[in-house]
Amino acid sequence: MSATHSLAEDHAHKDHTSVRPWRAIQRRKSRKIRVGDVEVGGDAPITVQSMTNTLTADAQATIAQIRQLEEAGAD
Repeated sequence: MSATHSLAEDHAHKDHTSVRPWRAIQRRKSRKIRVGDVEVGGDAPITVQSMTNTLTADAQATIAQIRQLEEAGAD
């Protein structure tokens, strides 16, 4: 890297799909199935299951984590 070439300039010209690989996911063909009410495979959106990491006996903490997931966009 030359003295006149900064990291910021390098970053500005980068293809950001390489920085965020989830934007360029190549999916293989598969059959769509249902797991309960959720479609999986085929052209269904990618599904991620979330879990809390609190003691379930601590209902307030568990509910707080569930609300955080909702605020982040989880179903």
